[in-house]
Amino acid sequence: MLRRLADRLADLGVRMQVRGLLLAGMFLPALALLVLLETAGAESVKSGLVMYAAAFVLLYVPVCKGLEDALALRNITLCNNFCRGLQEGRGLQDMRLPPEKGAENDFIRLKRNMYWMGRALLDREHRIAGMLGELEEAQRQIMDSIEYAGAIQHRVQIPQERLGEFVPGGAVLWRPRDVVGGDSYWLRRTPGGVFAGVFDCTGHGVPGAFITLIAHSMLEGLKAERLEGRPGEVLARLNRRLKAFLGQDAAAASGRGAGGGRFNDGLEMGLCWLPDAGGELCFSGAGIGLFAVLRGEGGAEVRELRGQKCGVGYAEVPMDRAYAEERLPLRGVVSLHLSTDGLLDQVGGEKELPLGRKRFVKFLVGHAALPLPEQQARLWELFETHRGSGARRDDVTVLGFAPATSTTTAKEEA
Repeated sequence: MLRRLADRLADLGVRMQVRGLLLAGMFLPALALLVLLETAGAESVKSGLVMYAAAFVLLYVPVCKGLEDALALRNITLCNNFCRGLQEGRGLQDMRLPPEKGAENDFIRLKRNMYWMGRALLDREHRIAGMLGELEEAQRQIMDSIEYAGAIQHRVQIPQERLGEFVPGGAVLWRPRDVVGGDSYWLRRTPGGVFAGVFDCTGHGVPGAFITLIAHSMLEGLKAERLEGRPGEVLARLNRRLKAFLGQDAAAASGRGAGGGRFNDGLEMGLCWLPDAGGELCFSGAGIGLFAVLRGEGGAEVRELRGQKCGVGYAEVPMDRAYAEERLPLRGVVSLHLSTDGLLDQVGGEKELPLGRKRFVKFLVGHAALPLPEQQARLWELFETHRGSGARRDDVTVLGFAPATSTTTAKEEA
């Protein structure tokens, strides 16, 4: 009953409450005094005034609190509880709106405005929740598609367990930064030997993966048996095909060059040809080098064939670009390694520096006696230790293999 009365007083508004209190405070005491003067003597009036003063002193604090609650505090508490209810997700049930009575002001209008603001926020929250559900479904579909694309990219490459069919003791460390990546490797057997290479396409993730699939298709389309011993010619033909497919032959002819067009896609590649009969390896590099671990007098040592600082298929690369070839005698070679820059350029360590060639060469020398699969596992541990808590910068691909004559040579020397 008291709460209902307090709610009704609060719904009157501050203006009506103040006017009512002023009227009661001004007229009621005067009216009571006049009644006493007419019905009682002066002594009774004095006694009444004393009792009024005593009652005023005794009731001053509770009356003030009641007035404060009626004038402002009750409405402020209702507004605060309403805001807390919205914050805690309880909806609009904590706000009781008085019926509309024409012109409204002060707390009545404030409560009504807060109510409709809360209704708008809840409606927006429901819309956002629906949009988030749609986004989650779209993200799930996209991730399913990317994972399926990753499975396709895996199938395009020679699996780890089949590397031995192409190169003795072969092992590959292939770790895309995302589900799919712009790094890949390619092996192709010819009548007299085998091509083995790694390549790093523009970008990473889905765009890079598309370029790897295009590159694999073009490499498989080459008549490799006619290109035996000529990895430079393989790169030259891949360059012409890739530029024509991507429409970057026209970009080069028009003088746009690097950055002139909206896209400038291509790849870097290191490619070897190893003869089955031994003798000399032939290597051609377009931005990716070859690390050869040799058996020296004082232990293992590394020789690097750096190749050329150019790419394949980019707009600035001429259509008739020739790729130089280097030869390396296979006698005394323990293992051969091709790596994309995702390994060497990874920043980490206390000084936040790239892993770098020197550290990679030191690793190859220190682990030359281990089987190549174990080497690759240790190399990944080195990479992760160097990276620490830092972010992966790029895809990582390292292909290691031994020439067919290395085992025979080692037995003969023993």
